[in-house]
Amino acid sequence: MLVGYEEIRAAVLDGKLYVVGGRTGEGPSNNCVTTVQVYDPGADQWSYAAPLPAARAAVGLAVVGGYLYCFGGIIEPYWWGVPSNSAYRYNPVGNSWSPMANMPIARSNFVTAVIDGKVYCMGGNVHWPNATNRTDVYDPSGDSWSTITNAPENRGDAVGGAFGGKLVVAYGLRDAYTTRMNALMYDPAGPSWSQPCTTQAQFGAEGGHLFNTSSAMWFGGFKSGAAYQTWLNRYDPATGAVTNVSQAPAARTAGAAAYDPATRTAYFAGGSDAGSNKVVTFEKAVFQGELSWAGTTGYETDGLDPETGEPNSTNFTFKVKYTDLLEEVPQAARCIIQRKDCGGPWQGCVTLPLTIESGDIATGAIYSGTTQLPNTALKYTFRFKTTTVNRVPGDPSGWRQGPLLNARPHLCWYGGPGFGDDGVDPDSGPTGTSFQFEVLYADSAANVPTTHEVVIRRNGAVWHTEEMTPVFGGGNYRFGKRYEASVVIDQPGNYRYHFNFANASGTALGPASGWSPGPEITGSGSPMVTSLAAVPTNAGVQMTFSLSSSANVCATVLNVAGRPIATIVADQPLNAGLQTLLWDRRAQTGLPVPSGLYLVRVTARNADGSTCSALATLALR
Repeated sequence: MLVGYEEIRAAVLDGKLYVVGGRTGEGPSNNCVTTVQVYDPGADQWSYAAPLPAARAAVGLAVVGGYLYCFGGIIEPYWWGVPSNSAYRYNPVGNSWSPMANMPIARSNFVTAVIDGKVYCMGGNVHWPNATNRTDVYDPSGDSWSTITNAPENRGDAVGGAFGGKLVVAYGLRDAYTTRMNALMYDPAGPSWSQPCTTQAQFGAEGGHLFNTSSAMWFGGFKSGAAYQTWLNRYDPATGAVTNVSQAPAARTAGAAAYDPATRTAYFAGGSDAGSNKVVTFEKAVFQGELSWAGTTGYETDGLDPETGEPNSTNFTFKVKYTDLLEEVPQAARCIIQRKDCGGPWQGCVTLPLTIESGDIATGAIYSGTTQLPNTALKYTFRFKTTTVNRVPGDPSGWRQGPLLNARPHLCWYGGPGFGDDGVDPDSGPTGTSFQFEVLYADSAANVPTTHEVVIRRNGAVWHTEEMTPVFGGGNYRFGKRYEASVVIDQPGNYRYHFNFANASGTALGPASGWSPGPEITGSGSPMVTSLAAVPTNAGVQMTFSLSSSANVCATVLNVAGRPIATIVADQPLNAGLQTLLWDRRAQTGLPVPSGLYLVRVTARNADGSTCSALATLALR
């Protein structure tokens, strides 16, 4: 604050805190003031507004229709002081005060409450040592006053406000020396007064009524006595129970408190410390919901039960505790679950709506939801949204790993340099090349593989099996653990490979678990032609053979004397691997060949001119 006083009053208008009037102390050497101090939370800055038309302390404030109204208060600082019946209205647009119709009686330290657009002014201190039981009602629309039935008892230094459309006075002084603890309640619909309960403890009066929840009124209180204290107090008007909820760091008395519902912020300002020094201390507290673990069996330290299960069949229940002193029901209550497939990024999996299961929001309500989940690595977080925060804070608002799925693991491509969409590097090379095989293994329950190998076929038959080893620092078993192996291939041929991994849940699935072509052996001398066979069929003759590498192929049918009678293909480029050719049993002349014994020759030539031939017999009937 800019300057410290006691017996100040505060209210929030258009998001700004107005601290009105006050006095420098008690006794003839002290004075009431006209000062109005304004705090702008957006700029975190104090300034002065237009001063009151007359010096006042311990006034009554009310905000109605975009205006700040100031009623009564002390005009001389002797103990209870000499009260005033003045009324002023502040217009924030013009930063100006205007006189309004005076209160029917002069008073200070009284309750103000806005009910249905009208300001109720109850009790208060009149000429010392007397208090009053009178209640006057101000109607801003007509700038007029009316009086309702007197309360059953006087209330000076009164503590109260509006609750559920009724005027509630928790306690106060019958006179300068007698505290009255029985509560008073006025129902405008009656209209009638009642005494519903006895307030069970005194609490700070000067701070004033801040806000209501469904079953309680909340006050900002400053208490003097053996030790000055600054409290947020909860008062139950049905039972009279008083709870000191939290204490502000700075202890003082005769300060001001106010509340901004738009930001859920309570303000505590000014007052006197234990040495009667006027302080400029200013504190604020933002009331927002909080998330915590439910604390029930299975949910002591996280929000999930069970921790493990089967994919797409186990019902996983997520629970969290949501607490809000203001009892605001969250606008959204969800558990966000993300998935990370083998080698992939985190992405959305399930957005699970949560519903209240038990408890009440003021002391902690348990929210829960149940879902089934797929076989992949998972993590979850809780997201609650209120009118003031998009993400209610607390440990459960952070990410937690789980649940773990007991299911078959996955294999996927490593994706590093040279391994973009396969598991071997280089993709080709001459005989004698050392080929590097790499793959990612992932298990949602982080189970280590018991089998981890690469299987290599040559010309259709298993040629070699190499055990793979994990790469140090190469990921983890939940999201993708990198495995590697090196194999030197010293023979030409047609090669294929696949990765064979397994654990107790079964053999690994995924794109890298199937057979893939490669590596290709190039520049290794003469191409190899193997497994040549010629078989008569109803349509002619089918010839099959394998090439060790890509080559240009000639296929010829010979008679038993070795003379060519038919050319099937001439210098045709073919890829490495198993090949099939068809012959229609006609000679080069176009005429059918007679039955008998023939020879089939296949010759392969690579780019450097090296050749290889294979010969097979053919019996035609």
